[in-house]
Amino acid sequence: MSRLLKGCQQCRNRKVKCDRRTGGCRRCETRGEPCSGYSVEGAFIFKSETQKVEQKLQSQSKVNGPLPKATCSRMLTWRTPAGPCSNTTPFEFSISSNTPESLRKELGTDNPEVWRFFDRFVMYPCNSGSSRGFLEHLPSLFMEPNITHRYALRYAVLAVAYASATDGTNGKERKQMAFHFYGLGLSALSKSLEDDITESSDYVLMTVVVLDIFESLYCDNPSTIDSHVQGMRNILRLRGSHGEYDPKGWSLLRLSHHRMKRHELARGLPPMPDSTQWLDNLDEGDPFVDIEKRNSKINEVCEKARQCLRNVNNDGLDALTIVSVIREMHTLDQLAVNWHEKPHWKFTTISREDVECTPELFALLPETLQLHSDAWMAYEWNYHRTARILMHCQLLKCLDRLDRLKNHTVNCEVNELRAYSLSTVRHLTDEILSTVPQSLGDITNKGKPIKSTTSPKGKAVGGYFLLWPTKVIKNLDIITPHQAMYAELTFERIREHTGMKSALTDLRQD
Repeated sequence: MSRLLKGCQQCRNRKVKCDRRTGGCRRCETRGEPCSGYSVEGAFIFKSETQKVEQKLQSQSKVNGPLPKATCSRMLTWRTPAGPCSNTTPFEFSISSNTPESLRKELGTDNPEVWRFFDRFVMYPCNSGSSRGFLEHLPSLFMEPNITHRYALRYAVLAVAYASATDGTNGKERKQMAFHFYGLGLSALSKSLEDDITESSDYVLMTVVVLDIFESLYCDNPSTIDSHVQGMRNILRLRGSHGEYDPKGWSLLRLSHHRMKRHELARGLPPMPDSTQWLDNLDEGDPFVDIEKRNSKINEVCEKARQCLRNVNNDGLDALTIVSVIREMHTLDQLAVNWHEKPHWKFTTISREDVECTPELFALLPETLQLHSDAWMAYEWNYHRTARILMHCQLLKCLDRLDRLKNHTVNCEVNELRAYSLSTVRHLTDEILSTVPQSLGDITNKGKPIKSTTSPKGKAVGGYFLLWPTKVIKNLDIITPHQAMYAELTFERIREHTGMKSALTDLRQD
């Protein structure tokens, strides 16, 4: 049996077949034992993704012909020379075994695209963009001496760097370069995960985070994104309590946990019990620990709403019980609102008339604007708002089901509950849209306009923060026409600031 099929440590010890289910095998779940020790867990998760990208690029090269000579020569500057460029695809280049000094040159620590990416996406602590930071440890991890198991992070960063820069000159070549390095990153990550020492290292976890950003912004295939969210979960399980009190480790845990929770909400998945075990031992008095725990709790509330809808669709509840359950959900919703009474959740609301700006900027501002301490806190608020929107959409579906039951004894209550959920969704939509100016760098956290000549620092990462909430609300058919128009405008601005506007449509996975 190949090493890939060995399964978890517990099944190997018992010499039984392991089904390698998502999140753990059935035998371990039945016995209530931790499922760990997959010999090449990462290779199992990621092994098909490199093949998909490679096949796509190979089919693309048959249609469009070989890559331009200039593109090939640039690729060879990043890799070991591998024969005539016109007869090879990027994936036929082998990983170099050169010294760390030459590897730093090949893998682009001095590449201007990389530093332009850092300038647009990395937010350092205690500056005007974020008091806590976002990807703040990525540049240092990228610059550290490169050895074999750290190839993947270099490739992942280069992939996002080229993808986010496709709106300039040589856009088509940059698109090809982006997927070239994306495929190399996946392949190198798979090799890193085969090593028991490095499979849960900071480098590996940061690589998965960066690859997920690439896929969230520049790929359409949901299964690609799913694989890396599951990868984060498995890596966190392997890490255990490692790094909880280390700044770099805590930053990576926070980024990964937040992405996992967002994935559960977006896909309508139940919360994974073991995905939050590392939070249980942390002090809830810490503001940032409190935020992460609230993220888990709002997911649990949303799961109750989804369970209610499943029961209604299965005719498992009568009309009076459904109304009672929905009222209970509204009560839980109000409790979730009360979670934000603590000081670290505070923000200021101003009118757009209070902003002294040009007519062009004024036209982009919503009626009211929220000023948060930083862009990350605006995102934390929007995470909860989007979760509540999704919950109320589930409750509205339950109420629609009640209409079909034609139970006239609950008509008045149904209309009241529907009006409450509808008004809540529209109110939350307004609140999300009111964070757009600060998130996209139109104004500071003090409400002062930012000159258009200023370098667009933070605009790309602010767009990344807004992407998921904006996608959710712009696809709703119960918001007002004005809200829908502003959400669509915001989405176009996000695409522009992140590089999505020059989307990788010709190289995306189908």
